[in-house]
Amino acid sequence: MGYYVSMTNVKFFMAEVNKYHAYRAFKASPLAADVREPIHSVEDALNAFGYIAENDAEDNIIGLEYNGEKLGYAEKLFEIIAPYVRSGSFIEMMGEDHSMWRWVFTDGMLEEITPKIEW
Repeated sequence: MGYYVSMTNVKFFMAEVNKYHAYRAFKASPLAADVREPIHSVEDALNAFGYIAENDAEDNIIGLEYNGEKLGYAEKLFEIIAPYVRSGSFIEMMGEDHSMWRWVFTDGMLEEITPKIEW
């Protein structure tokens, strides 16, 4: 079964010089053992969790697309790579029950926030 999600907004940046460090952090984490496909880059790690990296001409990651359907362990991945993501980056998600949240990257940490909706 699972819990279906979609990405509704994103602002994401990882400098090319940080990509190898993010990859090594992922490979050193227990989460890497759960991935059945070969991971040779941070882009591969993102892809394993349903995210496709958009790279610019300098090979910085300047955006993400979500091609998955169900919420897995993506939050754990983002916690691992957070020290290498530019502060101010975020990934906004919506669940099948219309719950909304953002994963926000600030000073090497990941925080999940939810919106306040007023009528």
